[in-house]
Amino acid sequence: MRKCKYTYNNSSGTTATTVTIDNKEVDVVVRGDGRAEESLDALRSMAISTPTGGSVPLGSIADVSVVMSPQTITRYNQSRQVTISGDAADGDTSAMAKSIRAILAGYTLPGGYTAELAGGYTEMMENFSDLGLALIVSVGLVYFVLASQFESFVMPVIIMMILPIAFAGALFALPLTGKDLSMISLVSLIMLAGTVVNASIVLVDYIKQRRDRGETREEAILHACPLRIRPVLMTTLTTILALVPTALGMTGKMNEMMSDMGTTMIAGMLVSTVITLLFTPVYYCVIDDLTHRRERRKAKKLAAAQSKP
Repeated sequence: MRKCKYTYNNSSGTTATTVTIDNKEVDVVVRGDGRAEESLDALRSMAISTPTGGSVPLGSIADVSVVMSPQTITRYNQSRQVTISGDAADGDTSAMAKSIRAILAGYTLPGGYTAELAGGYTEMMENFSDLGLALIVSVGLVYFVLASQFESFVMPVIIMMILPIAFAGALFALPLTGKDLSMISLVSLIMLAGTVVNASIVLVDYIKQRRDRGETREEAILHACPLRIRPVLMTTLTTILALVPTALGMTGKMNEMMSDMGTTMIAGMLVSTVITLLFTPVYYCVIDDLTHRRERRKAKKLAAAQSKP
């Protein structure tokens, strides 16, 4: 090892000291006369000092030859590691990872070698679980806010039944527009959890108000739906139109990422609005019937218990 260092210093030089010239520090590099770099024979003849004060040619103590070798050696878990890095031209790391996996599947690695994906794609996959937990928490928070607002545990269920349909519509729009699921798409789903319920809140709350005024369920639905179509459409359209530039990639350097967000949000809101206007009254009637049946059963059990001597 000492001989290698000596040879390196003789060829490339070593910094012995620094001198100050015109208030600037300049390194003083000491190196050989350069004759050892002329050929392999000259390098083999380079004199190496010995501990006894003499010198021997390098060729007598080392095998001097030209071979291919890495400039640096990195290790991971005590094994040598070679990193091949690159960036996706279009920023789509998911598609790039699929292409790399397809290439590796058709290539037989030599014995003792393995290939693994790392970097941004691996970090993204690891963060998917965290985003999934955040989505569950956001849905739970929306439920408790609605439950406290309506003072009912059933009414939020009617409103939030739109969420699975909105999520499905948002995710279905990604392959239709040539996009893949990404972290920003999952973030958009979290945002949708608090956005798509607005139309259902407007409709269900007005139905509840009309029933409180003395109307039957069917009358309240027939009167509320026509009167709440305009506010629901206006609320949805203003949000969608504001997201159109984002979906079209008119956001500068972050086009690809923000386009996924815009596409996911627009698709989710469109689907949820249509389903809200068409099927939320149906959900309302079904859950209301189930609630009344449960209450009647409880009343019958209570009356039977009280009638017993």
